[in-house]
Amino acid sequence: MDGPDVTDQLNTPAAPGAAGDSTTEGPAGADPDVADADVADADGADADGAGTDGAGTDGADPDRAGLDGAGPDAAAPEGDGCRELLVPLGVPEELAVAAARRLGAGAAERLREDPWLLLALPEIKPEQADYVARRLLGDRARPGDPRRGRALVGHLLARAARDGHTAVPTRRIGSALSGLGLADPTAALEAALNDGLVNAYDSAPGDDGEPESLLATAALGDAEDALAAGLARLVGTAELPGDPEAANAALDGLDGPVREVVLAVLAKAVAIAGHDSEDGLAAVVSALAAILDEQGLEIVLTAPTAPAARRLGALTGLPAVPLHELLEPQGAGGPYARGEDWPVEADLIVVGAAELLDVRSAVALVAACADGARLLLAGDPAALPSAGPGRVFADAAICLPYAHLPDAAGAPAAASRPEPLRRLVAGVRDGALPSAEDPERSVVVVQVRDAAEAAHRTVQLVTDSIPRALGIPAGEVQVVTPVHRGAAGTAALNEALKARLNPGPGAYGGFDPGDRVVVTTDRSRYGLPSGDLGEVVRAGTDGLTVRFPGADGSPVDLSLPVAGLDELRHGWATTVHRAHGGRWPAAVAVLPGDVAGALSRPLVYTAFNHGERHLSVVHGAGATLAQAVRSVPAPPRRTRLTELLQAEFPEPTQDDE
Repeated sequence: MDGPDVTDQLNTPAAPGAAGDSTTEGPAGADPDVADADVADADGADADGAGTDGAGTDGADPDRAGLDGAGPDAAAPEGDGCRELLVPLGVPEELAVAAARRLGAGAAERLREDPWLLLALPEIKPEQADYVARRLLGDRARPGDPRRGRALVGHLLARAARDGHTAVPTRRIGSALSGLGLADPTAALEAALNDGLVNAYDSAPGDDGEPESLLATAALGDAEDALAAGLARLVGTAELPGDPEAANAALDGLDGPVREVVLAVLAKAVAIAGHDSEDGLAAVVSALAAILDEQGLEIVLTAPTAPAARRLGALTGLPAVPLHELLEPQGAGGPYARGEDWPVEADLIVVGAAELLDVRSAVALVAACADGARLLLAGDPAALPSAGPGRVFADAAICLPYAHLPDAAGAPAAASRPEPLRRLVAGVRDGALPSAEDPERSVVVVQVRDAAEAAHRTVQLVTDSIPRALGIPAGEVQVVTPVHRGAAGTAALNEALKARLNPGPGAYGGFDPGDRVVVTTDRSRYGLPSGDLGEVVRAGTDGLTVRFPGADGSPVDLSLPVAGLDELRHGWATTVHRAHGGRWPAAVAVLPGDVAGALSRPLVYTAFNHGERHLSVVHGAGATLAQAVRSVPAPPRRTRLTELLQAEFPEPTQDDE
């Protein structure tokens, strides 16, 4: 293998020149040609957990951003006149098509009347929308235009949502509007409120005893309200299942946290379980399944992504389906069929990897739970939070019955990992980088000076070193990195890996047969499994056929038309967030110096947790890595769910610790 295999090298300083910046901005005050813009990719994110443009969402579909009567699922012809309108102004063609999809039918005409509607796209910055407005409106494009103010309010709230927030203090939005040249921010805020695009709320009193005014998009504000009410509905309609004496008898064989979780599910209807490893969760599910089966009741297992659902099924030995599939979307990107009028037929729904639930997926899940059904949210509290807005798992753990299932070194899931790798992951979870001498090389650290060297060494590890030294083929190695852009971002790494593993011209929408791809949307218009990795097995002028692993591991071929290729990206390398919930025989975690400022303990822990038998760390972050693991938590998120749940359940169910 290339590079030393002693993990205490993670604490050594980076070589000179390891730090750098992967993005650049144009000169201040210049009219920005949109073609030269620092355009993020379709996920609307640049980094996992940090960035200048709402980075950290990695795939979260931004909120409506102030669009009246339009959304990402609105039907529109491909381009709908937007190409002809926008491309001559310097807007890249892919953004023109995205604008047509975002705005729906009549998009071009709407943009002629209100160019600031471009701010609905997460890739567009205010100065770029202003530039297009000047080109289309001439002297009528003024900083104080009410259309501009309305769009900027939506843009700021959508950007906050991409950073994970469901609500933002009103004063911060007002200050940001002033910084963007609005002389009267209050008028812009009132217009957005009057249009019904934004909701205003008062939070609980702070340290000064005064409540703070908050703003949220109507969609996110209503979703958090509905989620809290839905959880209260489940608790309020629950009854002890079947024969209480039989349930009590089954509990007699359990002890410790496993018993605590099972008892909470049976007695309280909604419970939250945190776990270090997954063996405790397997014991909980086994006990609950036995109790429910004895009484003729139904248990359903699900997870927010397809890889997480497969892992949950393998762990428990029970069928598990991705949440998107469980809720049965109607048509291309339409609403879910499962809901209040047609709930899921289950007496208990167990959600694995529940830390991945954002507020929108959570409210859809709870709406699909029938009255009297029980719900167990099980997740890893040390991992990265959801890619989308909210912190559902953490907020619910404060207000609802919670138990923590500790690590068990000798348990099956833990024992499947080599001890040095298990010890490293557990150490990072607890805030340390332990030294791990490993002659079997389950952990290898490769020091690099800069992002370019990180990319070179990553390709070398995937295509040569790991297959040759460990016998793990390149197809079973997954690369994860915090960023999309830069020399060691997903785009550059996938380009380099494709050149070595499956060279080809990318003649079919950028793809060739044999390419590894990843699904980048949680609401596929074509039934693709959320977050899953697949292989292109056929490509033609009509689209692609992609082979995905099914729930039982058997292959499933799905066809995707040309219009749907925006839902895929090359997948040899993904962001840490995109890979979250999956495990591979080998993982390569790429941490170059230019992402050092984005590192946090949850990000590093999640990155290191992707390898089952082997982990290579391509390390250029120097001492910043150890500092991040020791003392940098995930970026805070402002939400309203805790306050809403505390209002629904005024008596605390646990210590808030």
